[in-house]
Parts: sequence; C-alpha cells; structure tokens
Amino acid sequence: MINLIAVDTLDSNYILDKVKQDYKKGVKQLIIVPDRVVLAYEMMVLEKLNIQGSFDIEVVSFFTLADRVLGKNATTMLNTQTEIMIIRKIIEDNRRNLKYYREASNYIGFANEVMNLLALIRTNGVSLD
Repeated sequence: MINLIAVDTLDSNYILDKVKQDYKKGVKQLIIVPDRVVLAYEMMVLEKLNIQGSFDIEVVSFFTLADRVLGKNATTMLNTQTEIMIIRKIIEDNRRNLKYYREASNYIGFANEVMNLLALIRTNGVSLD
C-alpha cells in the first residue's frame, strides 16, 4: 500500500506525525507539496523522523509528479483546467464525508470555487491554526 498525501502548508505537525507512524509500519508514502516548499518539506520530514534518508518517503510537487508520469509534455498538460478536474475527482470520491457542502458539491462550478478558495488561502498565508 502507498499513502498519497497532499499538503499546502509547512505548518503540518499532524501530517508529519502520521508520516512518522506509517514510516515505522513500512508504508510507502508520496507527499505532494507546492513547488516552493519541496526542499523545506523534505528537510522537515527527515528531521521529524530523525533519519538521513529513505526510499519509502518521497516529497514531490504536482509538476514533478506529472513530469514523471506524463513525460516531456507534462508542463503543457497540467494547467488550471487539469487542477480543477483533479479537485473535482477528489470531491466526488469524498462526497459522503462532506458535512456542510454535500449538496453544493453537485454543482458544476463547485470544484472551481474550491480551487479559488485554496489559492486565496495559500496567497494570504493562512495556517491550519
């Protein structure tokens, strides 16, 4: 089994604790973070686990992951529309877990609004706290 974790902030002690627990169990983990924090997040993971390196944990950006999967054409294929499609798929897969927006998630523009909200959160540096 592989854990796929998407992170949009450096303030993620809960996620790092989960990574540590799963690392001890031998679970392979792929952590997706924004381009600007890949190195910082790698350092945080190594520090949290108190290790020098691991083949079981990989920290990548969406573009790096897309480049590996799609090859040379990845940068032209991963655009805003692709991001919206990915968000839409995540929403569809987790619709039953939505407490407040279950009905709204059925509307076509909902994924776009979620993407815009995430962009605002990132831009304004809002933390999990």
